[in-house]
Amino acid sequence: MQYQSFNCNQVESEMRRVSSRVRSVADIQDKEASNDAAAVGVGLVLFWPALFFLAGSDKEQELAQLMGEHEALQQSAIQKECGFADQLEG
Repeated sequence: MQYQSFNCNQVESEMRRVSSRVRSVADIQDKEASNDAAAVGVGLVLFWPALFFLAGSDKEQELAQLMGEHEALQQSAIQKECGFADQLEG
């Protein structure tokens, strides 16, 4: 519903922005996962109580929100019969 007032150009532009942010957040999440894996290895050998502090800044929730926004934008493009909408299905 939040994209109902957008025209096709605005929907496409917003989809590009959201897609770019998804890639950025996914990259950050991958890096944090790699760092956490290294920290776990060191923590197990040197100081296991430190492992309790590895909660960190998990990007999973932001990624899920962005994926939801992207889905809503896809649906809006399809409903508005935007020229690029046929590339989104399937």
